[in-house]
Amino acid sequence: MRKAFIYIGIILFISTFTVFGQEISKTNSLLDSFIQEAKEDWKAPGLAVTIVKNGEVLFSKGYGIKELGKNESVNTKTMFAMASTTKAFTAMAIGMLVDEAVFDWDDPVVKYFPEFQLYDPYVSSELQIRDLLCHRAGLGNTDMLWLADYSEDEILRRMRYAKPAYSFRSGYTYQNVMYLAAGKLIEKATGIRWEDFIQQRILDPLEMTRTVPMLKYLEDKENYVSPHYNIDGSVEIIKSDYADNIGPAGSMWSCVDDMSIWIDFLLNEGKIGDKALLKPETFSELFSPQTIIPKSNFYPTSQLTNPNWTTYAMGWFQHDYKGRATYFHTGSLGGLVAIIAMVPENDFGIYVFSNLDHAELRHAIMYKAIDLYIDEDNSRDWNKEVLELYDGIRNRQKTRRTSMIDKRVQNTKPSLPLDQYAGIYRDDLYGDITISYKENKLTLSFTSSISGKLNHWHFDTFEVIRPEKHLKSDLMVFQLDYKGEVSGLAINGMTFKKL
Repeated sequence: MRKAFIYIGIILFISTFTVFGQEISKTNSLLDSFIQEAKEDWKAPGLAVTIVKNGEVLFSKGYGIKELGKNESVNTKTMFAMASTTKAFTAMAIGMLVDEAVFDWDDPVVKYFPEFQLYDPYVSSELQIRDLLCHRAGLGNTDMLWLADYSEDEILRRMRYAKPAYSFRSGYTYQNVMYLAAGKLIEKATGIRWEDFIQQRILDPLEMTRTVPMLKYLEDKENYVSPHYNIDGSVEIIKSDYADNIGPAGSMWSCVDDMSIWIDFLLNEGKIGDKALLKPETFSELFSPQTIIPKSNFYPTSQLTNPNWTTYAMGWFQHDYKGRATYFHTGSLGGLVAIIAMVPENDFGIYVFSNLDHAELRHAIMYKAIDLYIDEDNSRDWNKEVLELYDGIRNRQKTRRTSMIDKRVQNTKPSLPLDQYAGIYRDDLYGDITISYKENKLTLSFTSSISGKLNHWHFDTFEVIRPEKHLKSDLMVFQLDYKGEVSGLAINGMTFKKL
């Protein structure tokens, strides 16, 4: 009789396992078909996707090619830029030092990094370590600093000139440089550079052998993608953005095989098997909401998901989807994108890479996978909805640009001869812009993203024509003083004084 029960039990186990396997195979097939279609609609050269649930990798696959013009397929070991999904690693590294009593979350930053000063002396003295990780320091966007190719130390030094955009801790503005400061804090307290700390304390223990903390280490690897951009309907290869000087905010590269390990580690609350790299209370703090994000500042996809709450933790965006807490983060560098998402309640995680600039099919794949693998729901066409959403955004941008062009006043001339606009223009925060005059033409030299020829637009406004086709032109306005002489210029909300 006992043998009969054992036999029946084995049969039931095998049957259950077989049914489960068939269900997963069906779900995988549905997602695979969805991704194939979405990839074509978005014209993405390459993609890689992994899904982890209940401690198992249920789906992991590469799609397309690494670079246009080359017949090299993407696979699960192909490396892409993680971009801002790097931030979760930096926050975890800080958490490890909190566990070791090197830091407390609420310690003042100046306790360890006294030379890091902001515009407001009060904010400089009161800025806490957790403030660095949750975008509430009262600063506006200062990304032009790292795009200008300044060194880490020079970027951080110049932050003392960044004027407050809102009251300290009263709001939210995404701020990459604060994560650079967090990485520098690790070095100040331990003597170990951020990238070495990440390698030794996270990547090595997790055996993430296809992950590097910076682009410069990619030279020792093979099998990685090139960035692409959709230029007026034609996808083309572009130059890679260099983000190593803002490393803790977004310089890591990886593949979906390693991201499977990372997701499983996070869903296991910071444990490798039975060994915890973080104390439970510290791990929990990483995902505790820190900053309320107004819905107007959240991702456009919130128009499709209609969340009841939107917050930022430490390296994680948060919202509710179908009544469940969902943690996620995007990553975007020129020509490369990523997204990671987790639904801890259902022990579910997903990571998506692509080598096409702002390929927002990443959001479509993320929500489609949640629907399929958690709710067995295939009713919603996320690709169509996200395409329509972002097509609408692009169309509104085109309309604004058309309106700007329509307001151009024809047949005007600059107030002064062109050679009088030449010179060096300085801003304490961003540095120098050089305007050069040669052969009756002006050129602007500032950063790789804001440089080029100057074409007269109207009056004392000029259009910056960039050499890179994928970068849109900007309007720059020269300012005259009461004597009718050039005193400065304004571009993209920045003002520079003529020396």
